[in-house]
Amino acid sequence: MRPVNRTCIVLLLTWSATLGSALAAGKPPSVEDKLAETGFTVGDEVEAIADYRLDDRVYVDGRHLIVPDGSSRSYLVSLDKNCHGLAANRLFVETRTRYQLTRRDKLSPRHEGRNVDRCEVVSIHQLIPK
Repeated sequence: MRPVNRTCIVLLLTWSATLGSALAAGKPPSVEDKLAETGFTVGDEVEAIADYRLDDRVYVDGRHLIVPDGSSRSYLVSLDKNCHGLAANRLFVETRTRYQLTRRDKLSPRHEGRNVDRCEVVSIHQLIPK
């Protein structure tokens, strides 16, 4: 079992606070709001994430995840639709490349051995610390 990524824990705690304050104000937070609260901005779009860590992903919403790589960089992965089961289930990838996550790859959350949904990666952006 791998150690828990500390950046992921900080992001989750910060997003919990952001979500609570946004809901109290009567509006859901946008992806940009969530990233700003954690000290990230969206950088350039990239072609692929090498050595990606799906087990250390951070759920943003049904269409977005933060996926770290093996060298402490993080990326915002955007999907083509709301992907049911994205937050809590094991996540499998159907990729055309080896050891890289790229656009048009498919993410499939699985629950009790069944695919819950199948969602396509539409974009990947590097996250930049503020």
